[in-house]
Amino acid sequence: MSIVLEAVAGAALSAFFDVLFDKLRSSDLLNIFRVDADLNNWETILREIRDVLDDAEEKQRTNGSVKTWLGDLEALAYDADDILDEFATEALRRKVNAEEPSTSKIRKFIPACCVGFNPSSIKFDVSMRSKIEGIDTKLQGIVTRKERLKLQKIVTRKEGQKLQDCAGKRTATTSLAERHTYGRDEDKKKIVKLLLESSDAQPSVIPIVGMGGLGKTTLAQLVYQEDEVRDYFDLKAWVCVSEDFDNLRLTKEILHSFTSESWDNNGTLDSLQVKLKEKLSGKKFLLVLDDVWNEDYVLWTELRKPFESGALGSKIVVTTRNLGVTSTMGTTPPYKLKELSPDACLRVFTNHALDATDFSKYPELEEFGQKIVNRCKGVPLAAKVLGGLLRTAPNRNEWEHVLNSKILDIPEEKSKIFSVLKLSYNYLPSHLKRCFAYCSLFPKDDKFEEKNLVFLWMAEGLVQETKGKKPMEDIGGDYFRDLLNRSFFQQSSSNESLYVMHDLMNDLAMWAAGDLCYRLEDQLGGSKQFEISTKVRHFSYVEHSNDCIEKFDEDVRLRTFLSLPLYNQYCLRNFDVKYCLFPQLRCLRVLSLSGNDIFELPSSIGDLKHLRYLNLSYTEITSLPESTSSLYNLQTLILEGCFYLTKLPEKIESLVNLRHLNITDANSIREMPAGIAKLKSLRTLYFENMYEWQDWIPHKVECEEFPCLRELSISKCPKLGKLSYHLPSLEKLSIHACEQLVVSIPSHLLQVLKIVGCKEVVHGHVKVEKLIIENCKVLTSLCKDELMSLVTLEIEIESCQSLVNIKLKSTLRTLTIKDCNALESLQFVMDEGGASSTSSLLMNEENLSCIGNNNASLLEHLKISYCPSLKCVSTIVDLAAMLKHLDIKNCPNLTSLSSRDTLPTTLKVLRLLDCPKLESIVDKLNKDTILEHLIIYHCQKLRCLPRGLHELYHLKKIDIYGCNNLISLGDLLPTNLRSLEIEYCKKLEALPNNIHNLNFLQDLSIGNCPSIVSFPEEGFPANLRELRLLGANLCKQVFELGLHRLMSLTYLDIANGIMDSFPEEEDGKTMLMLPTSLTTLRKINIPSSVAVEASFKTWRSWIQFGDCQVWQVLIFGRGGVFGASERSSSNNCIKHIYTCGMQIQGSGQKKLATGCG
Repeated sequence: MSIVLEAVAGAALSAFFDVLFDKLRSSDLLNIFRVDADLNNWETILREIRDVLDDAEEKQRTNGSVKTWLGDLEALAYDADDILDEFATEALRRKVNAEEPSTSKIRKFIPACCVGFNPSSIKFDVSMRSKIEGIDTKLQGIVTRKERLKLQKIVTRKEGQKLQDCAGKRTATTSLAERHTYGRDEDKKKIVKLLLESSDAQPSVIPIVGMGGLGKTTLAQLVYQEDEVRDYFDLKAWVCVSEDFDNLRLTKEILHSFTSESWDNNGTLDSLQVKLKEKLSGKKFLLVLDDVWNEDYVLWTELRKPFESGALGSKIVVTTRNLGVTSTMGTTPPYKLKELSPDACLRVFTNHALDATDFSKYPELEEFGQKIVNRCKGVPLAAKVLGGLLRTAPNRNEWEHVLNSKILDIPEEKSKIFSVLKLSYNYLPSHLKRCFAYCSLFPKDDKFEEKNLVFLWMAEGLVQETKGKKPMEDIGGDYFRDLLNRSFFQQSSSNESLYVMHDLMNDLAMWAAGDLCYRLEDQLGGSKQFEISTKVRHFSYVEHSNDCIEKFDEDVRLRTFLSLPLYNQYCLRNFDVKYCLFPQLRCLRVLSLSGNDIFELPSSIGDLKHLRYLNLSYTEITSLPESTSSLYNLQTLILEGCFYLTKLPEKIESLVNLRHLNITDANSIREMPAGIAKLKSLRTLYFENMYEWQDWIPHKVECEEFPCLRELSISKCPKLGKLSYHLPSLEKLSIHACEQLVVSIPSHLLQVLKIVGCKEVVHGHVKVEKLIIENCKVLTSLCKDELMSLVTLEIEIESCQSLVNIKLKSTLRTLTIKDCNALESLQFVMDEGGASSTSSLLMNEENLSCIGNNNASLLEHLKISYCPSLKCVSTIVDLAAMLKHLDIKNCPNLTSLSSRDTLPTTLKVLRLLDCPKLESIVDKLNKDTILEHLIIYHCQKLRCLPRGLHELYHLKKIDIYGCNNLISLGDLLPTNLRSLEIEYCKKLEALPNNIHNLNFLQDLSIGNCPSIVSFPEEGFPANLRELRLLGANLCKQVFELGLHRLMSLTYLDIANGIMDSFPEEEDGKTMLMLPTSLTTLRKINIPSSVAVEASFKTWRSWIQFGDCQVWQVLIFGRGGVFGASERSSSNNCIKHIYTCGMQIQGSGQKKLATGCG
């Protein structure tokens, strides 16, 4: 099985050409080297060639000569870029040498452009002239072949418009779901819940986001066909949007879906939108917009105009691969669809391969099948395609062949996996295509950091600088987030700071890279030799324990050499770099030897004049050769974990482009070289575990240090006494375990400051956004005038055991205090002539008894926990007119919340946990209060809830647990309530009288409330979906009220019920009438030998409960009982029964006991 996938050189070459054009116009090259005529000629020719790239990209799929031409053009572009970089590097070398203090006094009067006239520069000029002539010859050949191939300029199209031609337009989707779907029950339940919830937005837009092939459309289909959804909405429509977001077309299709009438030849956009508005006016509608790619907010706002006429509760479901679409269209947080579980993915595969749900009939195929499913990594489309491919071939040889084949090698006529993924790729702008293709260097399952990947992109020239002042790091970060939002990357499930590519995306990246990237993953064996194409520019090597690369072909012009540790762990290996790599790989931009068993670097490393990224982390080097200082282009130097490194190069100031230096865990370094202060391009600097380092800059050198430094981290440097006073660009500073360090840095740009275990706390900061102070054991007070000037947004103070009082301005947004046991007083003072802007307080203190905040008018979040001395929070609550979240936990002496006996109307969440002396929340709540969620746990003295609760329109959820003295919930509850849970309230005597009228109530749970002996006679709310009853006292009346009338009920839990609670039939059998909508029945601690009849419209089954102590899940179908490993697709069936052991009698009284032994 194979398919020739077209090259993608043309797709990314245009972005590469833009980079070349910028370099060709460089004034340094034109003035210093006098090659303006040559470079102008190159630019003219390359611009003519770029004009035909679109034509070449389309023709390459059917014309092998065009494909070869594109490959040769790409190789030529790289060669030309290398030459331009050599010119730029030589110009930089001459400039650096001219600025060295040791040069002659006379030299400073000579222009920099004239400083290089010596034998070496003459030799350089001669060598470069030869290279220029070589490029001239190749360019002429490329032009001649272009004309022979008749490549022409075609009309320029927007990014992504070519995808219909190169990948085919996405097949229109339908609202009808497949017969069998697996693993999406919970997702469906959550989306349905969102659809049935009320919302302030009109209409509410619910985005479903995930990579291609994950099942977004399938999930939307399942939701669309749900009976609850059908009954809830007056109108429903399904439209496949796809790539062409044309409002006229879409309006016609939406009208057709709503009305079943054709609108193809009827009217303008305006007239059609008027008709659509009339159709939707006053109606609660559901519209599914499937496969949306549009990020144009103006287009969306134009399309949505008619939707605003619908009734409150109308919803729009959007499926998309791009998180950016959700910010344009969504009104609710996006629902991020995850991969299927291994079990569900297996069922999808076996259903399509074997028409079964397991391998019970084909045990000889199970081993191969499991491995094939593992390769799918939870993507249902992949499981479906591979299963369908094997449907007619149930033999081991064919299954083994598929297992050993690449998924993207399956012919396109048999698989749409590639076309689905390629559609995402083709929609990328050209600069992102290059960045994504570069990621093919990483092995599958490799975890990578955003920051490090951006550094690599920068080194390779993949990050395009803009005309503004935005740093390359920020631009690269935008690239990364764009790929993340488009589902090319995923956040690691094991570490939120790391990212991964799905295996299918990894395969797509390898395809996109073509011959440019080569990833060596197999062990080399005894020869230690391998062959790669001379067109390869980027090389990665997944290290094996005994491998050593000894030689590259002399024609290989690699830009990247990444030695990647196996399984994300560095492993020491003998890697001879002295005589092998450097002389052969002089075009390297990126060199990573991380984790290799290297004791020294050869001086020839200075010959790698193009090098931008050097990673020597976790090697055993003791020093860097002085020739390292001649790497004028170097941007990133990583020396983390170089435990034996004792010093840095003396002339480190020559690294004029160095932006990022990491010396973490280089704990043998005693001091920094004096020249480090002159690194004017440095952006990030990391020091850690440098136990002997004493002076920030030795020899008392005073100068304007690090003018561009944005992030500085210093950890475990116990002898370091002070920092620089010249860090004007610093935005983030982290100091940890530097006991002698006094931090005092005036930086108006500082945003984040973290101080852990230092001698004295910072002062003088006026714009800090986040301040963290931890483990400063001798700190007693934060009342200094300097701290009073802080205009911080967030402060965290932790483990400052001597801290007694804090006095800060109330200009904070968030304040967190933990484990400061001596703290007694916390005071906030308002700015002169201004209002407070404190929005969040989080406190956790044993001795805190008073919170004085006379001006906390803008407080939004208040969280207090484990404050045993705290008795009252009334001062702060009464004055917090903007309070949204009030969370109080474990305050055993708290008696009241408010002296005014009311709460702010802005409050959305009220959470009271373990406050045993709290007798009352407040007397009455204002009807305008927007409270959404009320949680009360273990407030034993609380007797009643506030009056006016029933008038709170926004209140959706009430949870009350362990309030033994609570007598009443009030006569009425709010009509919009969705969930009511009450447990362990021993004195609660009755439920509110209007509970049967709560038509929006979906979840009702009552447990262990022995004083509730009856329900209101009117019965249950009609739309209940989940009902939990813990305890026997209510069971009999509940069953008499008729559970079978609850036609929306899907989940029933009657835990701890007793059988004499059930009514009996005339023949003495115990009978339980259940609704046909029920999908889950959970029953625990049932006495043995009690029969319960479950009567349904379409079938009848018997359940015999025994005293076996084994949990089981059994699935019922229309005709009887199925085994635990089978699934039924019937809508009218019980899907899960959880019980502590049972025997089942199906039709014909056939007994079935599963797992009872």
